Amino acid sequence: MHEDGASLQQVVNFLAEHGVTLSKVSVKRHFDTHFAPKEEAAKRYYEESQQAMDTAVDKRVEQLHMLDEMIARNYRLHVGASNWAEEQMSKGGIFMDAKPMVDLLTGTASEFRQALKLRADLLGESQDDSVKVMFVNEPTDDD
Repeated sequence: MHEDGASLQQVVNFLAEHGVTLSKVSVKRHFDTHFAPKEEAAKRYYEESQQAMDTAVDKRVEQLHMLDEMIARNYRLHVGASNWAEEQMSKGGIFMDAKPMVDLLTGTASEFRQALKLRADLLGESQDDSVKVMFVNEPTDDD
């Protein structure tokens, strides 16, 4: 009856017609305790938004794990190619055969840096917070 829009006084009158005597305060307390659609709607909305948040967080964490794997793989490839190139240069290597390895070096360096930047963006880290990436045998400003 109250959920259909009846006032508390109408509910009290209806109950009195059926032999039940209650005050408006008692009826209000009963409805506040047992019929609280605002609170229930807010609770349900919060639970649904938490589920949506959990799904979004799980997706982002999954993306971060994929980026970590990509970063590790590109780093291993870069180190291997760098070591091979260093070994070839120390032997006075044939540079025509080194082109694919040089391409691998530059490609992995680019992918590595890009994946690190994307991971920092996903984590909400600013450019100022990021760490300068140095590769094996990469010349520094001091060289």
